[in-house]
Amino acid sequence: MKSRFWFRAWDIVKKEMIQNVGVYNGQFIGEMDTQNNWHKFNNNGEDRFVLMQCTGQKDKEGNFIWEGDIVKCDIDYDKDGRVNLIRNVVYIDGAFFLSKQEKGIDDCPMYLFHNIEVIGNIYQHEII
Repeated sequence: MKSRFWFRAWDIVKKEMIQNVGVYNGQFIGEMDTQNNWHKFNNNGEDRFVLMQCTGQKDKEGNFIWEGDIVKCDIDYDKDGRVNLIRNVVYIDGAFFLSKQEKGIDDCPMYLFHNIEVIGNIYQHEII
């Protein structure tokens, strides 16, 4: 049975993104290969990995949108509307928001935005 929650992890030591990670009790346990075999990682007692959850939504190019992604998007909740905004995807209190800063004061629920395009992530790109 497939999980409804997908995770990826940023390896702080190797400076690389790991896809298809397994999580147990909130902790990163390993990576699944293409044959559905788990490869466990030894953290050596350090907080080496940063977990990120998939929003379950795809951007305009068909790519899944993840917590930690940097996106270009439009919003039209005000009379003027705004386009080509750059925002971070953050997870706060059970919901996904788009923010100018990581968990900043200007967070808006992700559903208010449209025309979303993933252009990077906060660990590998310095866009904001």
